[in-house]
Amino acid sequence: MSERSEALYLEEISGLPDLTDEEIRELFERLIRGDSDAQAALSGGCLKRVVRAVQALKIRNAQIMDLIQEGNLALLTFLQEPEHSDDDPVKSLDLAVFNAVRAALEEEQDEKKAGEELTARLNVIDQVCMKIAEEKGREATVEEVAEIMKMDPGDVRYLMQIALSALKKY
Repeated sequence: MSERSEALYLEEISGLPDLTDEEIRELFERLIRGDSDAQAALSGGCLKRVVRAVQALKIRNAQIMDLIQEGNLALLTFLQEPEHSDDDPVKSLDLAVFNAVRAALEEEQDEKKAGEELTARLNVIDQVCMKIAEEKGREATVEEVAEIMKMDPGDVRYLMQIALSALKKY
């Protein structure tokens, strides 16, 4: 799905101009002087630049379209506040896009790591429950699982509720 979305987006922006660094600088000067047409030209003319920035990171297993969207939001935010730019608007623009994409990528990786940690904990809870069931011939109580895992019973109960909620969705 993501590859299809990316292909459709790339096709959609293929007809837009691809501004050179010098054209960006000229349009940026016009933008600072209050030329509203310059903002539209910059926002459309820098979309391919954002895509190239994301693609240059050669990110595997990432939601490329989410990262492009974050880069585009950084572009638009940058253009909303042109007076906050350093001497070279091209470098400032590229840095704003890069920082936004990197932050989104880090957030995505943090979410993935949290999901993996949650899955690992749920797997341990499952194993502990099966062990108790084997040993005692009945279902494990939350307190027994918590004691073995050295966790607070409320945390174990919460994790079990997450697991049950996920199962109900399927």
